[in-house]
Amino acid sequence: MDFIDIIDFTKKASTLDPAFLIQKLNEIYAAFDKIIDNCTCERIKTIGDSYMAVSGLPEPDPEHAKNILRSCIEMIRFLRLKKRHLH
Repeated sequence: MDFIDIIDFTKKASTLDPAFLIQKLNEIYAAFDKIIDNCTCERIKTIGDSYMAVSGLPEPDPEHAKNILRSCIEMIRFLRLKKRHLH
């Protein structure tokens, strides 16, 4: 299982336009969904700035730990790249 939470999101969100904020979260979550699919994982839910995913459900997968770790690494890469483009 992976559980991703955006650091200082609430603090930063208070200074941003709500429509812009929702657009950016949707972009991030759409990218996460693609990563999750490519890594044979399954999104469980999103709550605000939190994203939860698993591997090995609903069907058991002996590679579940490797799959979820790979998805986390890819999500971090995506966020680092996105952050670089903002600066």
